Amino acid sequence: MLSFGYLPPEMGGSDRGGIATFHGVLLEEFARQRDLGIDVTGVFVSPPDELDTERASVCPAPVLGHRQPQRPGRRYKRLLERARPQVVVFNHITNLYLTRWARLHRRLAPSLPAVGIAHSWHPITRHTGEEAERRKDIAREGIAAVDVLCFGSQHAKEDGARLGIEVPEEAKVIPYPLQHAYAEVAAVEAADRNGVVYLGSLMRRKNVGALLEAVAERPGLELVIAGEGPEEAELRQLAERLGVADRARFIAHHPVDEHLARMRELLLGSAVLCLPSTSESFGLVMIEALACGTPVVGFGPGMAELEDRAGIHCGERLSSAESEEIGLALDRVLASDWDRSELASRVREAFAPAKTAAAYAEVVQELAQAARVAPVGR
Repeated sequence: MLSFGYLPPEMGGSDRGGIATFHGVLLEEFARQRDLGIDVTGVFVSPPDELDTERASVCPAPVLGHRQPQRPGRRYKRLLERARPQVVVFNHITNLYLTRWARLHRRLAPSLPAVGIAHSWHPITRHTGEEAERRKDIAREGIAAVDVLCFGSQHAKEDGARLGIEVPEEAKVIPYPLQHAYAEVAAVEAADRNGVVYLGSLMRRKNVGALLEAVAERPGLELVIAGEGPEEAELRQLAERLGVADRARFIAHHPVDEHLARMRELLLGSAVLCLPSTSESFGLVMIEALACGTPVVGFGPGMAELEDRAGIHCGERLSSAESEEIGLALDRVLASDWDRSELASRVREAFAPAKTAAAYAEVVQELAQAARVAPVGR
């Protein structure tokens, strides 16, 4: 298999988002579970990304490139010759750069099967007007260029139809995996849990400002905002204006070797996670929090799907982005007793990385067997 997509910093990439996390976990699981029969013979880090070559050496598969070449057709032929894949996977097919590679793939290697993973429609919805329509057309071309389309959530699949994009009915929904740092057993019944934590990018659609307003209405409630992004300065100013700068603590990314452990400690020590986004394809941080025994106030559709898969009440679903609803939901979660061990156990089982890897392995194996092609390059 040749895999296109972001890599997390632990593997030399520069992106801390859920898409890079997903890609890294899947690569790790394919390497761990050799009985799945998936040999990842190459990784291309695309969209163009900075790469720490030393850290990339620990990636479970060889990194064959990370920059957009001037002659992509020639570069792609060389990638195929080196990786000799029987299947190519495009991780985040709705992204402009991945779509370009997928179109190139279909032109240069039409008999070689391809899988497209659509993590979200944000490459479209962050734009308006003509640019949004242009991005829709690009996404349609990417979808048409792959043989199988996969989503991490049913909500993300249905969002395509709401945008007016025809999504194949047979498109598969495969749940997101937990990172191994959260999937492993740890004590979750901490006695000193305190306050609310937000963990994620600081951007407009994450709606952190409304969370600050909700906290401002609740004297004594502490908030930790862990993340970086374009809205950070504005959010700090808002905290000052609301008079909560003394109980709204901002935490930036930690050094790579410490980051995951520190984030897990933060979730283990918090009473509740709040993800008040106005739009999410799923919200990977929600299952990370729950795997630490921390209930969630979060984006409604993602919470509904999460609870359905885990078979347990996990917190409060938000149907509005307003600070009043966020605050009332926090009140209910903070006033409730939670079996944190049960939360962690159910979510770790439902979103075990081994399950996600096995589901994707089945997709890849079926495609390879149906195509019955020799690896390109032989």
